[in-house]
Amino acid sequence: MMPHIDATMIQISALFEGIPDGVIIEDVEGKIQRLNPAALALFELATEEECRDMPFQQFMDRYQPRDAELYPAYGAGSYTTMGQKQASSASRHSAILMLPSNSHVCVDITSTPLNDNQQRPLGVLHLFHDMSALYQSKLESQRANKAIFTLIKAISHIHDSIYTASPDEDVLQTPSMDAICQQLTDLISQLLKTQAVLLVSFKKTPERRLHYIAISGLPEQQVQIRKQANGHYPLSKFLPPEEITELERQQIVCVERTNQRSPFPITSTASTQFMWIPLVIQNQVAGVLIIGRVDPCTEEEMALVKAVATLTTLLTECVKLFARFKDPRMEGMVLKETNAIINEFLNLASHEFRTPLTVTMGNIQLALRRLEKLRREMAGQSEELSRGIERVLNPLEYASQSTRVHERMIGNIIDDSRLQTHKLELHFSRTDLRELVAEVVRTYQRRHPDQQIELELDPSSEPIEVVVDANRVKQVTHIYLTNAIQFSPEGQPITVKVEEGVQDAYVYVHDNGPGIAPEDQKLIWERFYRARGTALQNELDLSLGLSLYLCKALIQLHHGEVGVKSSPGQGETFWFTLPLSSTSSS
Repeated sequence: MMPHIDATMIQISALFEGIPDGVIIEDVEGKIQRLNPAALALFELATEEECRDMPFQQFMDRYQPRDAELYPAYGAGSYTTMGQKQASSASRHSAILMLPSNSHVCVDITSTPLNDNQQRPLGVLHLFHDMSALYQSKLESQRANKAIFTLIKAISHIHDSIYTASPDEDVLQTPSMDAICQQLTDLISQLLKTQAVLLVSFKKTPERRLHYIAISGLPEQQVQIRKQANGHYPLSKFLPPEEITELERQQIVCVERTNQRSPFPITSTASTQFMWIPLVIQNQVAGVLIIGRVDPCTEEEMALVKAVATLTTLLTECVKLFARFKDPRMEGMVLKETNAIINEFLNLASHEFRTPLTVTMGNIQLALRRLEKLRREMAGQSEELSRGIERVLNPLEYASQSTRVHERMIGNIIDDSRLQTHKLELHFSRTDLRELVAEVVRTYQRRHPDQQIELELDPSSEPIEVVVDANRVKQVTHIYLTNAIQFSPEGQPITVKVEEGVQDAYVYVHDNGPGIAPEDQKLIWERFYRARGTALQNELDLSLGLSLYLCKALIQLHHGEVGVKSSPGQGETFWFTLPLSSTSSS
């Protein structure tokens, strides 16, 4: 080891050994000199000697790091390394590391130059913070959101299927059911991270020939081979008699890959076992879901599979039932029932998501408070430790922000469900609208100190009294401001204005965003509608298609109106009105 870096290492030895994050130090030649115990454990190494004097970049190449699109606030970049350039400032990015045990870890990597007292370069310190738990939590959240969208899309196809199906045909084998079934197989694939999902119906023949309805997870060529062979192969080509008997008893059949019969190649999937889940319609096995797995399903996953199989059969029975009574006059009833299914699912799903989210938020907030306390206690004692704490605080604060987004999303879903079932309660009271809006604006000014948010009020004006549910009016104002901040260019002001008219009060929120196309301006208030160009780029937020719809519904419950004035490239002004208190009372 070089003499001048050796003295520095002695000074920080105790801190170096005790840091819970992995630390690797390279010298001015870009070669690794030290790894702390946490780094040895992270990279699955027995001793430092395994990589001492190895070029740092060569060492990282062994783990095939890939930049991860995990934390959009962090700019992805290359490592700060002395072996490549004269490093002058810290760099930071996230990566996925593939370990010798074939497991993956997500790490937040901060590379900081080391200098002596004369600011001569000594090397670079690389700190690896394991973010795998947060990464997995983010993936699970995304999968849950995608699953909700998938199911909604599947249910939305019920109407088309009802009015195109024949009551005499096998509903599972009608083209109109393809979209529903494909969405359902995609749903299972997303939630269970399966290798392959196939939805198959049986031809109404004694030998039960297979007809492939939807396939997820296989290469397109393999999908086409199977679909071209629809109706050619009987069930006996895939399962022995004893397993067919189990299937007919409506039992799930699990087959090891080595024992799985098939006239088709199954080399394109890494599955080690295949689950055959019967689809029962009118007490008869009408088809199967075939799921390829590497690991056996957990009890919870098995329950989910059974639930989706039940949903598939219920949808097909619903389609077949209504197909017997085709009548345009029933269309309204069909749409109503479809919406009822969606609403019930959203209500149940949002409550299920809220419980673990509350626990997650509590843990994150507890960790933030403890780290903040530690930072205060260590202030002035160790600059390096303080920087290390700061590096841990940043991703935790990002995670806290992410959970707030999901909490808002779930809240919007619950509100929507209550609106659809006419169970949303409002609590009216006399309120000064000027002060109510000002309170929301002050909150956003504190949260976004770099964003110019201006509140325009006539200083000579009297209080603007309205009779409203104050929390719900705040909610609408929050949504307007959130959208304005999301789409407002950096450095451009957002203006909030409150005015009193003859019978109504008016609230305006203006930003200088890209504007909204004329054809979208009426549609953006519809349920689940997403205007072109308005999708968030770094989060999958199911409630984006609900927020403006909720604004309209809530304001209408107050006997007010909503609207937007916008032209492409000219920004947008969202507004709402509320009756003045004298009007409300009358």
